Order: sequence, then C-alpha cells, then structure tokens
Amino acid sequence: MIFPGFDAGAELLNGGGEMLVQYAPESAPVSSISLNLESLSLLEGESATLAATILPEDAYNKNVCWTSDNPNVAAVDSKGKITGVTAGSTTIWATTEQESKKASCSVTVESKIYPVADVSLDKSSITLTEGGTAQLTATVLPENASNKNLRWESTNTGVATVSNGKVTAVKKGSAKIRVITEDGNKTAECDVTVKLKTVNGGFEGIGEEEW
Repeated sequence: MIFPGFDAGAELLNGGGEMLVQYAPESAPVSSISLNLESLSLLEGESATLAATILPEDAYNKNVCWTSDNPNVAAVDSKGKITGVTAGSTTIWATTEQESKKASCSVTVESKIYPVADVSLDKSSITLTEGGTAQLTATVLPENASNKNLRWESTNTGVATVSNGKVTAVKKGSAKIRVITEDGNKTAECDVTVKLKTVNGGFEGIGEEEW
C-alpha cells in the first residue's frame, strides 16, 4: 500500500504479514522569488522577457502571476514578457501562487523616435509686389515624425523676409525662401520674385524714362 507522502518503496516483512512504511520527505514551500532584472528601459513597441528564480529549487508549486501597475505604459503576459506601450514608468510584479512571495522590476518606456525623411512646400515659386505677403505651408514626412520643428530663412532679406512661413516682399528683386527641418536638416525652397508697387498706373519710385 502506498500512502501520500510515504515512500513508494515500502517493504513487506514477515512473509507479507507486516508492512514497513518509510516516510519520504515532502517538497518544500516557496521561500523566495527573484528576477533577473531590477530595472528595464524599453522603447514604445519593444519587448523583453523577465526570468524568475524561485527558491528552494524543490518547491512544489513554482507558478507565478505577472502583473503591471500600469498596463497602459507597459503590459506583461503570463510568461513574463513585457511590452512597452507608451512613454512613462511602471512596475512589473511577479507573485508566487504559493506563499505569495513577490519580486518587482521598474520599467521605463521611452517614446520611439521617428526621424524626418523629407520636407516640401506647397508652392515652388511666388510673385509679389512690394509690401505684399504670402503664406507658405511646409509638409514634413513621415506624418508621425517625432520632431517637426522647422527653421525658415531668406537668401536675400533685402528683397523678401519670412517668419513662420509668412513671406513679406520688401523691394524689387528675387530671393529664395528656404525651410529647414531641425531633425536631419532636410530642406525645401520657394523662388520669390518681388515687383515694384504700382501707383496711379505707373511704378512707384521711378520716372517715365525708366519704364
């Protein structure tokens, strides 16, 4: 006869009339749990897997429950695989099913960087009269680029100036308006031609012999 917790190798004595039963040592309860990492940094969308070590080695129930304090920042599955969701910080917990021993890992998720690939302007050339204005619109690609900051400049501020894409004609001449991305220094240009402002059917600032 085999009894729970008894040694299955019990011997029959005295021709089988008596049984010698030996107790077998039972498996030990969980005493501690630890993780291979105390902290972890991930980018959005990246994953990493934590490994749990449970002591003693012969613990009879090594099941672990994995949880995240903030699954909107980092989620964890039943195998300890962590996935970064959005930028922020949270703590991942591993809790033993038996004895409820705990271990934790601090997780920081950083925004994934999407570099600028290109920039373009809605106009390649414009013509203005002195004092006139026009608005240029820049499009940065990809749409989810992390840094869409722009710098605007004119190759001849005596002819035309620019501020946040708004071009102002100063005096007759030509210039190029250039937009430059902060990330990657991508550029796009628009040719600007400025004409004299007309007054009473003529041109301001010149005599008849000049036109």
